[in-house]
Amino acid sequence: MFVTTSDVATAAALLRRARHRLEDATAALHRARGPGWESAAGDSCRDAVAEVLTLLDADGATLQQADRVTAGCLDG
Repeated sequence: MFVTTSDVATAAALLRRARHRLEDATAALHRARGPGWESAAGDSCRDAVAEVLTLLDADGATLQQADRVTAGCLDG
């Protein structure tokens, strides 16, 4: 299959956008874990948010690596 530079550039732009959106979502979840959860249900939600953040950290690392790889294809 033939892949053009514009295909790679499009993929790179989409990966960057996804990474920025993931960073925004992660920041919102960090804020949601803040004060004001003074109940058993709040503790449960805070624990669930912590688990999601752990998963999102791995996704963020994957997106960063993919971004670097596609950028390297365009630079090379």
